[in-house]
Amino acid sequence: MAKTDQTDQTEQRITRDDLERKLRSITQPVEEATETIQTVSIAAIGILGFLIVLFVFLMGRRAGKKRRTIIEVRSV
Repeated sequence: MAKTDQTDQTEQRITRDDLERKLRSITQPVEEATETIQTVSIAAIGILGFLIVLFVFLMGRRAGKKRRTIIEVRSV
């Protein structure tokens, strides 16, 4: 009986469809993870860009307040 089990396994051919199915089952979780990471990274880059622009704006306002000259006008 053991010989017939071995011969059945050796006579069974691996087809192209078998290989494609196995490859898809391996790559599918990787592709899903890649899409998720890509979406999160795009959002993170957008938020980081906004924070950088906000920081530069606030630093420019602060520098403008320091250099501003106060002129006092008195009427005689």
